[in-house]
Amino acid sequence: MEEYSKAKYTETSGPDFSAYADVITEFYTKHPEYQGVPFVNLLKLLSDRNYKNADQLYQMALKGELHPVR
Repeated sequence: MEEYSKAKYTETSGPDFSAYADVITEFYTKHPEYQGVPFVNLLKLLSDRNYKNADQLYQMALKGELHPVR
């Protein structure tokens, strides 16, 4: 089971997944040609063991390690 410890939760604001959502949003925004890469595939790369930033995800896409589904 992958760990996603960057997600936060407080009683007042509830769950905060911005550590993951921000990276995925930045990747899709900066590189719209890869919007066909499934969200779940990117999320797998954001686990504690594999955590990548948007630029690292883009480098993986350029190397053919991320594939759009379209």
